[in-house]
Amino acid sequence: DEVVDESCWSNLDYCKNTKNWYCYGKAVAEKSAWDEAKARGVDLVVVNPVLVLGPLLQTTMNASTIHILKYLTGSA
Repeated sequence: DEVVDESCWSNLDYCKNTKNWYCYGKAVAEKSAWDEAKARGVDLVVVNPVLVLGPLLQTTMNASTIHILKYLTGSA
C-alpha cells in the first residue's frame, strides 16, 4: 500500500506516450492551478471525489461515465 498525497502526480510523459489526453489535461490543469496559487500567494484546495452520484448534466456521456456504464452492464 502507498499513501497518495499532494506530492503524487500523474506521469505526464506516460500520459502523452499512451495518448491519454484526458488524464494529461487534468494533471496539467491542476498543476497550473497550484503554480498560479503559489505565485499569487493564495491558498488552493483541490477535491478529487472518488465517486459522484446523480443525473448527468450533459446530454451525452463523457469518458468517465462511459467507463462506469461498461462496468455496470458487464461489457467492460
